[in-house]
Amino acid sequence: MKLLEKVLINCIKGVGFYTTKAKRLKRCCVIMKEQFNNQVPQTKQDLLSLPGVGPKIASLILSIGFDRLESLAIDTHIFVISHRLGWADGSSPEKVRLQLESWLPKEEWSLFNKSIVAFGQCCCRKIHPKCKQCPIQDKCHYYHKST
Repeated sequence: MKLLEKVLINCIKGVGFYTTKAKRLKRCCVIMKEQFNNQVPQTKQDLLSLPGVGPKIASLILSIGFDRLESLAIDTHIFVISHRLGWADGSSPEKVRLQLESWLPKEEWSLFNKSIVAFGQCCCRKIHPKCKQCPIQDKCHYYHKST
């Protein structure tokens, strides 16, 4: 199993906290072997029982891995952009998720997740957003406060 951890570290070196994540991935493999018959769990509750798996990752696994969209996956980009555009004002990802899901049609969740994350990566970054180049600056509370 030490070899597995080293292989995992080499595979994910580009992400933050890769050593911790490799250890958690290794533990997930053991748990899936022992408790889930070598299968990735297919319920949110079971996924949340795995080390390092929170609501966002569980939602992404169900959506991408099993084509089951049960909730929005709120990452930093969606959290920040939702506040900047006035779509939500929740103090936690869970509160923002509930606020967004209350008005955003479920059939739009997948496209919304992908689009807002991409927009956050290229333009509306948490730190040093590119407000001057933003195509929707006229709608942005953050832009109007900072100019």
